[in-house]
Amino acid sequence: MDFDTKHYPPLPDSSIVRRDNFFVLTGGSGTGKSTLVEALGREGYPCVREVGRQIVQEQLAIEGGVTPWDNPLGFRALLFERSVAAFQGVEERERPVFFDRGICECIGYSRFLGVPVPDAYVEAARLFRYAPTVFVTPPWQEIFENDPERPQSWDDAVRDYEVNAEAYAEAGYTLVEVPRTSVEKRVAFVLDKVGA
Repeated sequence: MDFDTKHYPPLPDSSIVRRDNFFVLTGGSGTGKSTLVEALGREGYPCVREVGRQIVQEQLAIEGGVTPWDNPLGFRALLFERSVAAFQGVEERERPVFFDRGICECIGYSRFLGVPVPDAYVEAARLFRYAPTVFVTPPWQEIFENDPERPQSWDDAVRDYEVNAEAYAEAGYTLVEVPRTSVEKRVAFVLDKVGA
């Protein structure tokens, strides 16, 4: 199945939606980001799994071919649709909710691919606002590994980190780097920063 940039959900008319309890964790692949989100979930906090990995798992299961290595633009379109839907689908308004990546990743991924960023992606990043603080897990070669769902090289993972951090900074978020330390200390660091 082919997708293009016209396959995205309609955006509301210039009404900004702010969710100051929605905290994004971003970074390159293999930096411990998903492990950290899973650990926050075990602490009882609502978490939203990485949309891109869900898409890859689904596509591999059905042999659909819309993966970053077979159809990167199709994957990007699905990533955008699902990322906006993930934001809109969370009803929690009080407790911190942790997102394993967010809408700005679609802008970063476009830059990673070296293709133009659709206006709808920029508009969605402007309209759907997470908490002002975005947590970034920096490249960490000692823990980096890939797998069949994430066959990225180390260099690609570093570039992934760079384009995503840049996209969030440009969208007006304050980036807070998560220290390279144990999962338990990373959890404590994030919870301290969000005041939980």
